[in-house]
Amino acid sequence: MRSLNSKGFTLIELTIVIALFSLVSTLLLFNVSKPKAFADITSSEDLIISTLKEVQSKSMLGGLEGLVQPTTFGVHFEQDKYVLFRGTIYNPADSYNLEAPLKPNLSFSQINLPNQNVIFSRLSGEVQGFVSTQNSFTLLEKNTSETRIFTIDRFGAINVN
Repeated sequence: MRSLNSKGFTLIELTIVIALFSLVSTLLLFNVSKPKAFADITSSEDLIISTLKEVQSKSMLGGLEGLVQPTTFGVHFEQDKYVLFRGTIYNPADSYNLEAPLKPNLSFSQINLPNQNVIFSRLSGEVQGFVSTQNSFTLLEKNTSETRIFTIDRFGAINVN
């Protein structure tokens, strides 16, 4: 029991306030990180789609100015990056390759593509060597386990679930 002259808080009161503060802080931390994870996966999804469409357009046009022979272009997928390349076979040593790394909290999983590549045909823009059972890959946000499954049809149209 408190006397009328005592000032301050008891140990129990301080413990309760600290516990409540910790609980509220934890809830806020999780709710603040979710929108960032959502923004990361959504912006990467948009970038991957636009990259695939750009590569398809380059293949349909036959390549860049300055190339002697018109060529095809493709995208090679690895766990932590994707690589734009020219030709029908991915060569990691080609100086033309353009690497696009994923953010540290993202990765590709279940890359179900022939040789982990999507290669577009010249003029038509269709996917070369298309196999209907090998036409998808998954983008994973590691912190929230949110995924986006990309499926590409033989004409190069991209569907994301």
